[in-house]
Amino acid sequence: MFKKLTVCMITMFLLLSVASPSFATNQKVNYVALGDSLAEGLLYDKSFGKSYAEIISEHLLQQKKLQSFSKEFAVSGYKSRNLLKDLQSNKVKNNASLHDTVKQASLITIHIGANDFLSEMKVNAESQTIEFDHTKTSAIMTQVKTNVSEILKEIRTLNSSAKIVVLGYYYPYVHIDVPTQETILRTALSLLNGTLQQIASEHGSMFVSLDQVFKENPKQYFPNPKDPHPNNDGYALIAKAIIAELEQSSTVSYIDVPPSHWAYKEIQMLTSTEILTETDSQRFNPDTPITRADAAKALLHATTLKQAIPQNPGFKDVSPSHDAYDAIAKLTELGVFNKGEYFHPDQSLTRAQMAKILTLMFKLQSTQSQSFTDVPTTFWAKDYIDTLASVKVTTGYADKTYRPNNHTTRSQFAVFLVRAMEAKVNIDF
Repeated sequence: MFKKLTVCMITMFLLLSVASPSFATNQKVNYVALGDSLAEGLLYDKSFGKSYAEIISEHLLQQKKLQSFSKEFAVSGYKSRNLLKDLQSNKVKNNASLHDTVKQASLITIHIGANDFLSEMKVNAESQTIEFDHTKTSAIMTQVKTNVSEILKEIRTLNSSAKIVVLGYYYPYVHIDVPTQETILRTALSLLNGTLQQIASEHGSMFVSLDQVFKENPKQYFPNPKDPHPNNDGYALIAKAIIAELEQSSTVSYIDVPPSHWAYKEIQMLTSTEILTETDSQRFNPDTPITRADAAKALLHATTLKQAIPQNPGFKDVSPSHDAYDAIAKLTELGVFNKGEYFHPDQSLTRAQMAKILTLMFKLQSTQSQSFTDVPTTFWAKDYIDTLASVKVTTGYADKTYRPNNHTTRSQFAVFLVRAMEAKVNIDF
């Protein structure tokens, strides 16, 4: 049985287990945390505890690296426009101005954007439903992108040398156990995190994904089904994840995926948010066919939490020790993959198979028939391919072919997956 750790125990582990020197620098750190309720430390019961920012500052203090710390300008309920307005107006709080605080900082974390969506949602924990007007999705995403870009511009105008870290968001609705609801919400979360990652990259800032922080026993960190904020132990885990990334100073940069690559943005989005994994630390191998196992793992990471142990699908070539077992089992349970004697996890995913699993995973629906010259009406995957084309996930090739039996490359899969996620959110959210 899992033994619950107290915040003190986790914090102590945090402080003792992370490698030195702190953040790869011998300089004293002036740390400023900007953002919403997570930066301020709001708990599940509406009280305030130690935020991840305070735990990070304690870590720096313990290593004798902390010069100063401020979370004065982190405010619960803040949307991206609120933080931008504070920067533009030079907000003053407790005799300190935001401009002066930013100018003195050597490390700035920014946690903003989730409330732009959450303020439009109505969560009903009893009925396991979330109401949201999906027609607003595109406008809100554009709003977040514009505002966070302007926030980073304002900060860089004030301080050209500070390390800026844009933080992603975790999935908070762990008590809602409705697969259709979870798929939509997880997809929206992945898109929000992907948007934040892209903005951070465009402005020379670091992005830290928090999407996998609570992948093990998530409910213990969110005692209130009606509230998306964690308990103290949850904040300690968030801090641990951020510190680990800062210590590594890792950035996703592949020598075979330059910024000019046609799938650069999608690959950056999916690898930085840990939906897709690289084949090694320096290469993504974008032209290599993606395997059926890797495709299954990416779909699971993009859409669902492993809240329940799936039934063994019974494939003779996928044992419980296989690194993609959970993903294959879960997606087979959901009907995305067919049951059978063998799964063939190491075989390449064809473009026809990709059309099928994306259509089924995101429950996309076709609005019209397409006319790819190499996809006859009798072809087994025609309906799936038509669906991807009708929701603009694919346009096919210039010669009006789809090439259904060709292998799906890793770069193609990245682009198709992001487009399918966008289609799911725009249509169904």
